[in-house]
Amino acid sequence: MSLQLSIENRGKYLYAALSGGAVDMAQAKELFKRILDSSVEHRVSRVLIDCRGVSTGISTTARFEFAGFMAEQQRRLLASSPSTASRIAFVGNPPLIDPERFGETVALNRGANVKVADNMDDALGWLDLDDTRIREEPAE
Repeated sequence: MSLQLSIENRGKYLYAALSGGAVDMAQAKELFKRILDSSVEHRVSRVLIDCRGVSTGISTTARFEFAGFMAEQQRRLLASSPSTASRIAFVGNPPLIDPERFGETVALNRGANVKVADNMDDALGWLDLDDTRIREEPAE
């Protein structure tokens, strides 16, 4: 099963929910671009990507590749639209989220402003948000 994406403008931030099984890198990159494009469309600087509905993990090589891609896309976007997607938080569960946060480290080292969390409170806190609608369960 491929990844499914839903995006919702929540005023202060953009909420994107991913769900599904196997993570295909080409699809993951395309969905990330769609999320960034939506942040431009809605003129929001904070993005929460809820991956709690994704049931599979990715390899260390894929984490490295995606983190580099993500940092490059965020830099590109900020150069053309400085008020959009300046903070991006991912929240998910193992095996998708690496307990050592390798992908986050790679992305930060490449200039991205991201946070990878395994719980909603950490992600919302880093984004300086409080939204009780999404604390417990992933979006369907």
